[in-house]
Amino acid sequence: KKPFACTDCGKSFRHGSSFFQHRRVHTGESPHICGDCGKSFQGNSMLIAHGHIHTREKPFTCSDCGKSFSVSCHFFRHCRVHTGEKPYCCAGCGKSFRWSKTLITHWHVHTGEQPFACDDCYVRADCSKSFTKHRHVRIGKKSLTCTDCGKSFKQRSHLTQHRRTHTGEKPYTCGDCNRSFTGKFSLTQHRLTHTGEKPYTCTDCGKSFRQTSTLNRHRIVHTGERPYHCTKCNKSFSFSSNLNQHLREHTGKKPFTCTDCGKSFTRRFDLTKHSRTHTSEKPEKTYACPDCSKQFIHKSSLTQHRRVHTGEKPIFTCANCAKKFSSRSTLNRHHRT
Repeated sequence: KKPFACTDCGKSFRHGSSFFQHRRVHTGESPHICGDCGKSFQGNSMLIAHGHIHTREKPFTCSDCGKSFSVSCHFFRHCRVHTGEKPYCCAGCGKSFRWSKTLITHWHVHTGEQPFACDDCYVRADCSKSFTKHRHVRIGKKSLTCTDCGKSFKQRSHLTQHRRTHTGEKPYTCGDCNRSFTGKFSLTQHRLTHTGEKPYTCTDCGKSFRQTSTLNRHRIVHTGERPYHCTKCNKSFSFSSNLNQHLREHTGKKPFTCTDCGKSFTRRFDLTKHSRTHTSEKPEKTYACPDCSKQFIHKSSLTQHRRVHTGEKPIFTCANCAKKFSSRSTLNRHHRT
């Protein structure tokens, strides 16, 4: 029984304390104030969790990987990586997700909804993260400027690391090969090349990656999400870079110019390919197959070739009709039809 009912939204609560804290959502009251920064919160538990930011205390530690968290909700959300729990289920197709935000983004695949529209250009997005990233690029929401080159940044830590490109400072050194880096994150990623560790694993196919950004990019293969939409022709894309490249077909913009003959191109790849007509340079084939020693220019070409030996047949699924394809290029061709 939940005797305490909110007259504004109808939500019910078992305990009066929970009810009164909930009421502050509607009244806007935030009586719990942080003594360090003055930020106010609706509940005391929120203030306590916030306090860990100042003390840098991380009391919630994962027993599987040792990662620590300041806030309990972040800890429990992280635990799903190990347990494989996906509590958020799509009513449209039955697909499950670890996080509610991922389900909301996925749901737009079914509804076709594009709730985030840029006032300055043709771009629409179906998730706030993609839209916010686009707006930062569009309006230049960067307040920290480098005095040497004028480049701007949103975070002071990014500016500090950038300044080292001018000073030449590389304070982070690898103990295995003595190579130095401007940032701690760059060193951490480099260390994985020595250990061979790939800590970020795709729960759908088991493929592992060294970086979370690479894993997130890979996950789109399984979800079929194409959150970047062109309002000129309704074409959709998985990545903002692909949309920006496509928009040049409408604007006619060709930003990549050959310094030898002045010819311009919409894609950097086309310029690189064209430049070889002046130098007679043949691209080096740096990726060799360990099974038959065949060599390739691009790593993606080697990956695709290796399937001849392994017999692997990856599945690329269309989010619109559920049709399956053995290669991403075939799926992309299908999307264009």
